Amino acid sequence: MFFSKKGGFHCLVLYLNSDEPHPLQIVMPDEVANDVISTMKKLEKSSLNDHKFIGNLGPFSIIQDIQGFQKIEIHNDTLTWSEPMLYTDFAKKLGDRLQALVNDDTDEVEEDLIYFVGEFTMMQDNGFVAPF
Repeated sequence: MFFSKKGGFHCLVLYLNSDEPHPLQIVMPDEVANDVISTMKKLEKSSLNDHKFIGNLGPFSIIQDIQGFQKIEIHNDTLTWSEPMLYTDFAKKLGDRLQALVNDDTDEVEEDLIYFVGEFTMMQDNGFVAPF
């Protein structure tokens, strides 16, 4: 993923409520932040925000949106979750998980599942950025 040096970044911090609760940092350029954050807020409120649907990425709560920074310095690289994840990588992981639910064709599949598969596919393909 190419980030422009002219723009700033957002870091969306999620709190993962898992066996070992921890934060997860998702980094994105300013130009896609509104779309990504909007989608993440919708997913946070969705019934899909559950361990049985999104695996070790959930359930999560959005705890911070850090705006306008230029770099992240990591002071403890021994923690596996201390390094931020690019929003496209996060979207791929989550999109693959949700697509697997569609392919399973279970009765538990939510009505908004197709919506989120589309949103995370656009995120992973960087489709939130206009090509011009």
